[in-house]
Amino acid sequence: MAFYTDYPCEGGVWFESQMMEDCKNCSACVRVCPTGAITPDRFLIRTERCLTFFNERKGKFPSWVNPSWHQCIFGCMRCQSVCPQNKKFLSWVKDTESFSEKETALFLEGVPIDQISLVTQNKIERLSMVEEFDLLARNLRVFFENLFQYNDLYFSVTFFILTASKL
Repeated sequence: MAFYTDYPCEGGVWFESQMMEDCKNCSACVRVCPTGAITPDRFLIRTERCLTFFNERKGKFPSWVNPSWHQCIFGCMRCQSVCPQNKKFLSWVKDTESFSEKETALFLEGVPIDQISLVTQNKIERLSMVEEFDLLARNLRVFFENLFQYNDLYFSVTFFILTASKL
């Protein structure tokens, strides 16, 4: 686990960032990363190339981001899903919510969160997606265009969040 702050810390034992021992002979994450954010010569992710970075920030995707790389509404998780160190954690699900075709249609149309039903707002809140809600329409469109050659078709979507507290 990593923690970054500019708050002065007294005491404690701090270590330089280093590659985990099990990673030294493994390159699964390097091979699966579609954007090249993980490189063999560096164990820290190049955030400015990470698909998660672009999925969770406003604006257009850079032209070099291939639409076929989008397999998640938020995040990417390719590196996490192939990591042998994560195998025992991948099945842990914290929260799930299902959205109807009608709700999904509202998302795709970009209807503001305050104009959707309280039931749907509560689902969004339970998934901790309120801050990212404005990105939902864009990300869903790219996701569906990639998977289904989006033609005004609306699909139900199930969202889930892996439990970080058990890591």
